[in-house]
Amino acid sequence: MEDMPHTAYAGRFNLCLALKGMVNISRKGKMYAPVAAFLGVVGAVLRIVELKTVFEPETGLAMRGQPITGSLILLSAVSVTVFIILSLGLKKMESPATYSGALESKSSLALIASALAALGLAIGSVLYFVGGTRGPAELILMLCGLLAAVSAFLLSRNVFFQRDNSGNAIFSTIIVIFVCLWMVLEYKLRSADPVILHYVYDFLALCSAAVALYYKAGFTFDRPRPSRTILFSMIACYFCLVATPGGSGSAQKIYFFCLALLLIADMPAIIGNLKEK
Repeated sequence: MEDMPHTAYAGRFNLCLALKGMVNISRKGKMYAPVAAFLGVVGAVLRIVELKTVFEPETGLAMRGQPITGSLILLSAVSVTVFIILSLGLKKMESPATYSGALESKSSLALIASALAALGLAIGSVLYFVGGTRGPAELILMLCGLLAAVSAFLLSRNVFFQRDNSGNAIFSTIIVIFVCLWMVLEYKLRSADPVILHYVYDFLALCSAAVALYYKAGFTFDRPRPSRTILFSMIACYFCLVATPGGSGSAQKIYFFCLALLLIADMPAIIGNLKEK
């Protein structure tokens, strides 16, 4: 009889610790996305100033030693460092076994954000073809972009309704292929430009987005890497927002913004559903 109170207190103590861990993870899930978005918006503002003041009107060449350029480089380095530190806190956590379980959210905001991002990708894909040279490569990217838009919406819908099937893996792969194809065409478009500062943030955004979406797709192939997914999602979100003002066309600007929105939409859910190993 004397052991009963001790057992009860121990059980309550363990329950409190568990609840405390859940609350901490939930709070982290709400913090990561705003931090990445805030830093990305600050970087985008600096990029706008840089685009307006650093390049010579006559030659288009970038003037060296400009404070705004150094400020944006410093902000980018600090931001990536912050993202690495934040992601290290998730190293000892594991996600649920299923894709929908890993990205499940109690709020419909993730579905709404993903739907808006999907709509933006579709609009951007049409603009990319209409406003470009309308060659075979542009046609392929437009079709791939439309497929990626449909895939992004279906993925978010399946998560919302807790549907796990082989289609999720296909949808995730299509989005990764779209970003990689866009990266190749963007390189083809920019390769003749000798001023790297014109497009360096575009390719940092594309590379980080491809890696982030690759790790995010890993959840559909039963190979979840939550810490790496969150790390590269934050990095990609930051660089996509920074790259948006300097996009080579309206379609590219829409693409960058929608990729940032797509990656940031699921970030709170991924972190909120993590559990200690």
